Amino acid sequence: MTLYRHFGSKDELIIACLRDFASDIEGLWQSLEMSHPGDPMAQIYAWIRMAAECTIGDLRGCDMANVAVELAEDDHPARHVIEEFKTAQRNRLADLCRSAGIEKADQLADTLCLLIEGARVSIQSVGPEGPGGRYVSIANAVVAAFAHEARSHRDQRETVAANQAHESARSAQRVREPEDAPA
Repeated sequence: MTLYRHFGSKDELIIACLRDFASDIEGLWQSLEMSHPGDPMAQIYAWIRMAAECTIGDLRGCDMANVAVELAEDDHPARHVIEEFKTAQRNRLADLCRSAGIEKADQLADTLCLLIEGARVSIQSVGPEGPGGRYVSIANAVVAAFAHEARSHRDQRETVAANQAHESARSAQRVREPEDAPA
């Protein structure tokens, strides 16, 4: 009963625990930014490693996901905290992907979020030797593919722009040539 003197109900205790967990995760984001200042791509790869460490280090799974599974009511007050947290984390990852020049930043963020959630379940189900144990290499390959696609599109746009500039210069030269020709 001691806890209930500090919290009006079991629901308030759950919410406080979830908010405490969210605060811990905020510290991890700050650590990523301090470890790789001004390098969003390095921060993405560090996020992948950090997520893997959290997943493999705690075989019980994500606190937020575990509570969400246990909540029977759609309108439970803790569900709002969980949705807010998961959405904010995904949006923060998408912003980081955009900062890294990934054209499909939202899709990459969704992919990485789904991969880590799946890795957690895999590790709980079959242990770290299963697919979840290969999360880092899989996630790194996905990021590399998205980054390669973004570079390819950038290169194509630069080539088109250079060709257009070259063609404009040639057109301007042709227009000038008759005036410059001796009579």
